[in-house]
Amino acid sequence: MLTRSARFLFSAVLIAVAVSAAADDVQISITEYEFEYYRRHPRMEEEDRLRGNVFTFKPGLEIITDIDDVEIRFFEEKTGRTPWEQDNLAAGAYRVGLERTGFEILEFWVTVRNDRRTVVLVRMGEPAGTLVPGDLPPGAEVMIDRQPVEGNEISTPAGKRSLIVSAFGWETVQATIEIPSGGSLKWRYEGKRTAFELKPSRVRPPVLPPGDRRGFQIEWSATSGGSADIRIYNPDGEQVAAIPFAVSSSRGTINWVPASVESEALPDGEYRVVTGGTGYDELIDSTESSLYLDSRFRREPRPVFAPLPGLLYAPGSAMLPRGIWQASTGAGIDIGTGIPVIIGLRFSPANRLEFTGKFGITARDPFDTTSIELSFSGSWRANPKSGPYSINLAMLFFYDGYAAEFGRIPAVNPGMALPGLQFSAPMEYALGNWNFVLSPSVYLTFLGSDSGEWRFAAPARLVESIGAGVYYEDGRFLVGASAALRGPDYPREFLDFTLWSGLEGRFDLPGDASYLAVYTGVRTLDADPVVSMGIEFGVIR
Repeated sequence: MLTRSARFLFSAVLIAVAVSAAADDVQISITEYEFEYYRRHPRMEEEDRLRGNVFTFKPGLEIITDIDDVEIRFFEEKTGRTPWEQDNLAAGAYRVGLERTGFEILEFWVTVRNDRRTVVLVRMGEPAGTLVPGDLPPGAEVMIDRQPVEGNEISTPAGKRSLIVSAFGWETVQATIEIPSGGSLKWRYEGKRTAFELKPSRVRPPVLPPGDRRGFQIEWSATSGGSADIRIYNPDGEQVAAIPFAVSSSRGTINWVPASVESEALPDGEYRVVTGGTGYDELIDSTESSLYLDSRFRREPRPVFAPLPGLLYAPGSAMLPRGIWQASTGAGIDIGTGIPVIIGLRFSPANRLEFTGKFGITARDPFDTTSIELSFSGSWRANPKSGPYSINLAMLFFYDGYAAEFGRIPAVNPGMALPGLQFSAPMEYALGNWNFVLSPSVYLTFLGSDSGEWRFAAPARLVESIGAGVYYEDGRFLVGASAALRGPDYPREFLDFTLWSGLEGRFDLPGDASYLAVYTGVRTLDADPVVSMGIEFGVIR
């Protein structure tokens, strides 16, 4: 059997609801009482005294508000005014609406039971009024106390309120208004049109190669509405594009793809971007910016796992244009040597300059032979002008060693890079889709002096190498091969010769900013060949 206290917890249920209205202090509480726990509310006792009634407990519903004479509606049908009660009301759920001039309309649900008496107490909150704005400009945004509101008749708490009205092409008006309780205030917008003016356009990215299929994004901004166009002129002053647009907002973007004109590729150089227009006020304005076309660079991603033609590690090949960055990650398998997982980042902060970073771990069994790899490099393009021949200068820091015993170099070095600093000058000659690469390098290595356990430690020594390769690239795929010779190093020879061959493919994902790449290749060493394959996901912007 339940105790009387426990029964009360089940029979008297209190629900406090904070109603979202213009006033923050609106509250509704609903309590269900059995006979022995019911206590008559003082406001209902006053009603009994005024009417000469003697109250007898019966199941039913009472609605009491802190302000009397509030109209009550059940499902939009008028029922009475507060304070209000009704005995033996049919059991069920009722949608109750409370309405009084000068206050927000309140709506809530209440459940009536045939064995209990339900008492609803309501605090109506602050009085409200109505704002009727007039002569608003098209697309105006109205804010009361810094909160956006809508409508031709706006219900809001009474009293002093701050009002802000703003619209594109019109003055922003701020005012302090006083909303009458239960009444309405008519307010008229008296701002003026702003003068038509164009702000300097912003071009992203600032540099691209001719024929880049994603093209430039030209961002414009204006102070008022009208019509405008963007005209682009080549280095010789000839117009190569005209893009009209309507000025219906404060800012917008126009995309321009540097496509060929009359079957001829657009020349390299600085292009003028002239934005001009006429406002609705008949004022004329124009602004000028610039963009660059440079055949030395390309926005296409270069996968970080086995970057062809970086098979002979030529950092700086296919450099990114200024303002572009690439991030990527993925996993692969080197049959016989482990499972590599690598992340990479490359970005180009200035013309002819690029930085890259790469970190990877190659899992092997047992874990003692699992190795980590990291590298950081900076590349600078030496060619001041575009052409079929290019040369880069690259400085690389590289580390490759066991993860379980940091600093020890794996007994089988599967690549041509040595731990330490590397300076290389990768040179490339392009003949259509065919590309030929030559890359001399000088290493400052730190291999220690223990021939049985090489470590990333002094003494340091110089090692030279030279690599050569050829690859063919057409659209979404690339196939190539490269070989390299490296002089012997102390304490005993590493690989003197390595041959790389491989294939990679790139697929753009929806949105034109991300890509998926797959690769496969074979490294032929002085030892057994290593077959590599993997997949990579990346973003380039």
